[in-house]
Amino acid sequence: MMPELERLRHGVKPDTPVGGLGTVRFVATCSGDAEAVLSTCKAVLTAILKLVEQGCSDEFVWASTLPQRFVDACPSFPSPEEMKAYQRLPLDERVQRDLAEGWPLRAVMNAFLVLTRWWSWWDAVVLDKHHILVAVQVSEWPFPWELLRWLFCGSGATDLVEEPDSDIGLDTVR
Repeated sequence: MMPELERLRHGVKPDTPVGGLGTVRFVATCSGDAEAVLSTCKAVLTAILKLVEQGCSDEFVWASTLPQRFVDACPSFPSPEEMKAYQRLPLDERVQRDLAEGWPLRAVMNAFLVLTRWWSWWDAVVLDKHHILVAVQVSEWPFPWELLRWLFCGSGATDLVEEPDSDIGLDTVR
């Protein structure tokens, strides 16, 4: 089994060495349902990793396999005209639009099947009903983490930001 999948299912064993460049931590903000958000996010990523391992590129299969909460949160893929208009926007406007509207399922698929992902799941813990502390193992710095943000927001979080300070101090999330 893939180490990332193992960490998703069972957490990090205390003696597991961190690979790559180490871990980066984020805080997900939720609307009082942090347990459900984390559960959904883990289910989404687990299903995606299995689909990728199988080489599945069928959007219908992805939509029927992923948790419904996540699939429902994904906007429709833009029409060719909308895509051209989107591509004409400056990068900062495209990023803001993606933050506001979310990622279409086809874009999520593309990010996992075609693009290089510079992070992998390390661990996460619910801090309280409104916050989740998340750690990802990274292989490049800086690294794009918009997909990670959408995984959490599409799973019900209201936001995901880099940890503002490192004194939250949970040993399970390094």
